[in-house]
Amino acid sequence: MIADVSNRRMGLNVKRSVLALIAFVFITGFGCGGSAEERLTCEDILPEGKVGFKEVSDFLQFECGWCHNATNPVNGYDFSTPKAAYKSSLYKADIIYTQMALGEMPPSGARLEDEYLRRFRTWYCRGALYEN
Repeated sequence: MIADVSNRRMGLNVKRSVLALIAFVFITGFGCGGSAEERLTCEDILPEGKVGFKEVSDFLQFECGWCHNATNPVNGYDFSTPKAAYKSSLYKADIIYTQMALGEMPPSGARLEDEYLRRFRTWYCRGALYEN
């Protein structure tokens, strides 16, 4: 009986801690990049027709495909082919962009050049189309 009450209290404390952490992340924007440069926005993009998915795919395959591929799709990302890169980046574009903008990916430690980030933003904001 005493153990049940103690376990319930511990479970309640864990739930409160998790809710507090979620509230912190939501309020501070900690999980979404701290500045506009680190979030996927449609600011500072190239004119229409300047960037297609082929450029984005080539970049993702070269920079990311070493670790994120069909054999080893780390965190569900596969950049081994244009079609796989499209599927991986379409629904997780904001996460991919933020990780690249923060310098978290690729894990070489060097932040990607702004031009690569700008091309990714342009592709996404111009409709995220897939061209063969």
